[in-house]
Amino acid sequence: MKKRGKTSNLTFYTVLGVPQTANKDQIHEAYQRFIQTCQTKMQSDPQKLASALKVGAKAFDILANPETRRVYDAQLQKLELVSSPNVS
Repeated sequence: MKKRGKTSNLTFYTVLGVPQTANKDQIHEAYQRFIQTCQTKMQSDPQKLASALKVGAKAFDILANPETRRVYDAQLQKLELVSSPNVS
């Protein structure tokens, strides 16, 4: 996993490294890569590994299910609208 400066830009899409347009197969493949990467890079720190895998599993659960993904995307869109300055 890459370190990111701002957690506000951290979404389930960025956790798995997929675009918002990713289909279910792409999400599944990305999740498998995520698991392998975490296990390789964090094997010496079991607590960090467990934490990362928990976040990845949550991301996969939300994004792989069309209903929960729809709700998640709507929430993301609301957050983007709220955090974006109103430029005239």
